Amino acid sequence: MRGISQSEIIELVETIIVYKFTHLSREEIEVMLGLGELKQTRVYQEALAEGRQEERRMVVESLLKVRFGELDEPLSRIMTSL
Repeated sequence: MRGISQSEIIELVETIIVYKFTHLSREEIEVMLGLGELKQTRVYQEALAEGRQEERRMVVESLLKVRFGELDEPLSRIMTSL
């Protein structure tokens, strides 16, 4: 079992706030939370990069499964290590 990443926590908080403040625009929510400043931080940039890398890995794994079916153990380990 893996832990929750920083980007997943940020995404969860953003989702909760968007549903709570349905009358506000995305820009208004960003200003309210100071996300413009947060997005400039190193930790945010690293979390964003990690999230993008994970998304790419999942896309590649999905495409391999579509083409070749379930992945065997060695290939599955390779995909997990990416």
